[in-house]
Amino acid sequence: MSLNIYSEFKNVDEKLNAYTKDIKNPNTVFAEKCDGTRVPLKDVSVENVDRVGDLWRVQTPFTQPIRVVRKKEFVIAGKDNFTDHTGFLYYRANPVGENCYGKFVFPSVEYVVAEFVAGNTVYDAYGKTRDDARAYLALKVLDAFQPVIQQAIKSQRQK
Repeated sequence: MSLNIYSEFKNVDEKLNAYTKDIKNPNTVFAEKCDGTRVPLKDVSVENVDRVGDLWRVQTPFTQPIRVVRKKEFVIAGKDNFTDHTGFLYYRANPVGENCYGKFVFPSVEYVVAEFVAGNTVYDAYGKTRDDARAYLALKVLDAFQPVIQQAIKSQRQK
């Protein structure tokens, strides 16, 4: 069980206690759906509701896998078949947002996620264009491999 980012509760125990209290209320307490219709709270499981703005709201199920890149959530829309000399892989991705009814995808907003795999480590970055994503990822990879590069330079100078 999780909390909506706009939830009135600080933790799931608070949510469970409020839910239990409200379903025992002799006056019917309702939960609002994203289409504006209302259903009795007792007909919705605690995992599928949250209280936002002093109303119980049915959370829209979100089943798509989320990829977090630099603290931003994305849903990968597909692989970009572009190849270049860097060995980076590129993906089309849509950002994930969240409102009082749960997470959703911005379908009309598209980013590019660039990825580089070295051993068991995956480096990634995103940008509005492939060039932006490649530039951010190149800097990230350069930072990660800086000690190796410095050692190679030092060894070359000692020859």
